Amino acid sequence: MKKAVIVLLISMFISSIAAAQQGPGTIYVSIAGFHNDRGWALAGLFKSSKGFPSDFSYCYETATAEINEGQASIIFTNVPLGEYAVSVVHDTDMDNNFDRNWLFLPAEGYGTSNNAMGMFGPGDYSGAKFIMDSSEHSLYIPIHY
Repeated sequence: MKKAVIVLLISMFISSIAAAQQGPGTIYVSIAGFHNDRGWALAGLFKSSKGFPSDFSYCYETATAEINEGQASIIFTNVPLGEYAVSVVHDTDMDNNFDRNWLFLPAEGYGTSNNAMGMFGPGDYSGAKFIMDSSEHSLYIPIHY
């Protein structure tokens, strides 16, 4: 019995060291389906539902990328392990906002991780969230208009 307890404690110690050594990772985001190459792709990496998907002031990190032939790529580096969601906007006027029309419907193209969709626009955080549990995570996000 004493041996089993010692073996269990040693294995718990080794697994806690391995978990602690796994540092931040990289999220690769491939985006496609832009109607044109005007403006840029604006992406927000959210750590919670607060502000998701359109208030980029609540993002853990934001990034922009040029659109070429209807596609863009964004890389988030040094991302700690945990739960996240990504929101992308075809920011045609380059104002770093997700513009909506007078009916509050999207006026610019949009997309989210897991392709989460709501009834009249992007879906909510719970549908878009994913777990960053390794050193690399890749996402494909189609743009909707």
